[in-house]
Amino acid sequence: NARWLVILEGVNDIGMGAAAPPSAAQLIAGYRQMIERAEARGIKTYIATILPYEGARYHQEVGEAVRSQVNVWIRTNTEAAGFIDFDAAMRDPANPKKMKADLQSGDWLHPNDAGYKVMGDAVELNRVFSNLLENARRYGKTPDEGITQVEIAAKGREDWVLIKLRDHGAGVPPEQLG
Repeated sequence: NARWLVILEGVNDIGMGAAAPPSAAQLIAGYRQMIERAEARGIKTYIATILPYEGARYHQEVGEAVRSQVNVWIRTNTEAAGFIDFDAAMRDPANPKKMKADLQSGDWLHPNDAGYKVMGDAVELNRVFSNLLENARRYGKTPDEGITQVEIAAKGREDWVLIKLRDHGAGVPPEQLG
């Protein structure tokens, strides 16, 4: 039985629409429908941001505007269990509409093996943070107020980042620990 669903959808809908792609509202309605159906079956849904695709044969600025609007919604929505930011992981910092050249397969639409590794790493890191925050939400409520208070701090050093996450609750009940 499936417990999680990751949705990576939309770039072909946008690109194949050429000069008249579906609107951001139409794509978001589709995401909402998938979330609702999955959640009704007890499946947690995670939405992935739409990858950059400038350089692909069907890239157009009108489609880029739709992709950008949908990605803003994905990053800020509260309907899904979370999101995975493949756009941030794969985009070229010098041209955010385009994938990093060394991560694309040659068509500027699909990742190559290195690109898929980067995407896999983004999923793992997202899962770590999702689990930490979910456990803090679930088990970190203060005894007197019943409110979850979470402190998050980050410190960068050279090529790594130290992240501290702390809640103020009682933690997982001993009988639930295995």
